[in-house]
Amino acid sequence: MRRAIAPYRGYWDIPGGHCNAGEHPADAAVREALEETGWAIAVTELFGIWMDSEGESHSLVIYYRARPTEQAQAPEPDETVETAWFEAGALPEALAFPAHSRHVLAAWERVVDSAIPLRRD
Repeated sequence: MRRAIAPYRGYWDIPGGHCNAGEHPADAAVREALEETGWAIAVTELFGIWMDSEGESHSLVIYYRARPTEQAQAPEPDETVETAWFEAGALPEALAFPAHSRHVLAAWERVVDSAIPLRRD
């Protein structure tokens, strides 16, 4: 999704955000995907955990693999300018949070390139 907010306004980003108090990270991923893309998803497994450092801010970032279940709504316009799907090897250059997102996307591309099938549970 292309971000509508700072930091990195106008840059492409992997859908995600912060957990609410008491919220499980997988539930936060489902909520954030719906808010930022309009797609309801089902989390299938943990993909990986990365550290992100932006200035004085340091975050532990958890990524899940998921499958879309339905496009339930339009993305929230105060967070998302537009959404798009990019094939492995054709990712945009202007990526938000590059300190970790490039590593996450490179790992995703390796999984796609190795033809490891996604679990469908």
